[in-house]
Amino acid sequence: RFLPSCSVMLLNVVLYILGVASVGFASALKPSDIMIVMTAQESKVSRAGADSFVADLRQQFPEDPPQIELTHLYEEKIPRLGSWTIYPAVAYAAERSVSASWYVFLRERTELNLPLLIENLKDLDPAVHHFLGKDASDDHAWRKRRNHNAYHYLIPENDLKFPEIHAGVVLSQALVRDTTKKVVKDNMNFSIWPGLEFAWYIKERHDLFMTHAPFLCSGREQDKEKCATTHPTEIRTCGEPASYDDVLFAVKSTKKYHKMRLTGLYETWIKPPANVVVFSDAPDTELPEVVDLGIANQPKGHCAKMMKIIQSVQQEPYKKYKWVMVVDDDTLVYTERVLQLVSCYSHEDELFLGEIYGMTFLNGGGWPYNFMTGGAGTLFSRGALDKYDHSECRCGSPSAPDDMAIGSCLRFQKFPPVDPINVDEFHQDHPHVYPKAMLQATTPITLHHIYYEYVSPEDNHSYWYPIKEMYDVCLAKGDQPTSLTTCHWNQKQDGCPPPEELKAELKHRKEKLLGGEEALLAYEASDEL
Repeated sequence: RFLPSCSVMLLNVVLYILGVASVGFASALKPSDIMIVMTAQESKVSRAGADSFVADLRQQFPEDPPQIELTHLYEEKIPRLGSWTIYPAVAYAAERSVSASWYVFLRERTELNLPLLIENLKDLDPAVHHFLGKDASDDHAWRKRRNHNAYHYLIPENDLKFPEIHAGVVLSQALVRDTTKKVVKDNMNFSIWPGLEFAWYIKERHDLFMTHAPFLCSGREQDKEKCATTHPTEIRTCGEPASYDDVLFAVKSTKKYHKMRLTGLYETWIKPPANVVVFSDAPDTELPEVVDLGIANQPKGHCAKMMKIIQSVQQEPYKKYKWVMVVDDDTLVYTERVLQLVSCYSHEDELFLGEIYGMTFLNGGGWPYNFMTGGAGTLFSRGALDKYDHSECRCGSPSAPDDMAIGSCLRFQKFPPVDPINVDEFHQDHPHVYPKAMLQATTPITLHHIYYEYVSPEDNHSYWYPIKEMYDVCLAKGDQPTSLTTCHWNQKQDGCPPPEELKAELKHRKEKLLGGEEALLAYEASDEL
């Protein structure tokens, strides 16, 4: 009896000395052991929100406040333009604090209940690798269609868990320390979905999958009594929305798509009181909103067309507008929400707003910069248009990617550089691409890649896009449409017609939109995309 009792006692003493006795460790976690990194942006409203967040936490914990870093103050140590991708901010946070037990990365509007966070972390050992987040990949329907998302073909793991970033990301001290020791170059140039890319980054280096943390919350079902983090789903507004008279919506199009694409926009959002102009490469007697730019359409990038649009809206009769939003002809826009959004900004400031993508943040090479992906929509303030110098911002070629050309110019040709502002409610793709958790984290303002039908020659699929339902359901509520189906040409599938009927139906739809078989033959003979 005596020897076993001594063995147990000795084991407990050893565990306590090593610092892994759970009771002893649990009682030690304090607010000052937490480092909070907020990816605030360089705008007045972002700064004000971040300052309020910091003041509130310090007021709650005056004697032992948490460590707080705001990314818009990083400039001397790490470019703030890459902090939204998480991994550049990890290295900076580790350098700023070696004493923190836990590192919490938040979006600028994420709300934090610090006592509840500590309660949920107290029994976890920060000396062990922990990667916590709200699982955005827990969507079986999305997993089945994930291969249609061309952005992430370089991330092959279909079972990879990744965080819904509006709920926050929590990393242990050990993981932050060891991650900064293993920074190597990768082949991924683009930063698009920071949660997915960071999860892949951690998996590649540490063979560690993210752990779903139910106390990290976003979306509709947020119980503040159980959630340490929450994020508002509504669009940020600052007083009364702007007037429709203040905003011009400029649509990029080409003659080939006046009927195939613009028809869907006229059925949804191109209507009074919105002020809309369609910039194209040919006039159209049936559509009075169409303006011929005199710029030939390009099969890929549209840099020359975009620069001509900017030049046009810098002048009369468009100079009266305080804001100009440029979108593609396959983009749905909830115009009322644009008016809410711009109420938080001054049109006199030099502002470029959109969904931000990044170049070369992950692979560590080249000249990193942010750019506003064009399909999601680009919102220019009048102050930005007045200062936009075409002698500084030029196209490498007429077919260069216009969004990347503008982003590169803002970073490298302008002095001082201008950082575009990310708008989480802008979407570069259609709702079928996004997991439900991502789509419902915010209230969408735009959706892209919306056609009546689209045939992909690469994977032989036909995507049936119910445009009206997308406008009424996806943009209005953030839900995925119920009738969106992906049909394969070469196989039978529930909910889809046989392949030969599918081809015939597609042909019939096009003829109806274009005005007959002869018009369809001319359309298909065109080499424009």
